Amino acid sequence: MASAQYDFSPGSYVLESNPQIRLKGYLKQNAKALVVQNVNGKNIKHPFDSVRSFKIELHSYIKASGFTIDKGFTGELAKDLFVELLDSGAVSLMRYRYPQNSIVTPNGLMSTSPPTLYLLRRASERESISIPYAVIDGAGKRFREALLPFVSARPDLIAALRDKKVTIYNLVTFISSLNRNEPFLTYPLQGSPSTN
Repeated sequence: MASAQYDFSPGSYVLESNPQIRLKGYLKQNAKALVVQNVNGKNIKHPFDSVRSFKIELHSYIKASGFTIDKGFTGELAKDLFVELLDSGAVSLMRYRYPQNSIVTPNGLMSTSPPTLYLLRRASERESISIPYAVIDGAGKRFREALLPFVSARPDLIAALRDKKVTIYNLVTFISSLNRNEPFLTYPLQGSPSTN
């Protein structure tokens, strides 16, 4: 179990073949599968198409479709890709992080991955939409316009958008206030460009 604690993290998962049962174990994910280490130290790989959802420590992951993945010069429509679930209710807020790509420059190592995608999906819908945002400030006009239809029944949240109080860094708090029918508190900011 020492190796499980070193390479793997405690978590749980649900398989497509048995969606009523949540299994526990030490987990890690690679590019194509969820890897589970059993009590004997044996690794079992579950291809992602056989996994419905999983949790690793405090992070929950579900499948999402319908948003565009940057493939360099082209885009590809996502179909059942695992994304991190940040908040759920009437609207699910999710985050897709591109795999880390780095290049060596004269000034050191530099990441070449596209910016993180933030996604929204109504509980009644299957497709997710990507929320565009300016990398500089985590907001922008297109960011506010994309959020507006999701909060159309909440004048206070519309006002927060209009007054430019919402950014990608407090988006979880914003969507949580919608899902829980609570006031939106503009603090705390949930990070900075360097931590998200």
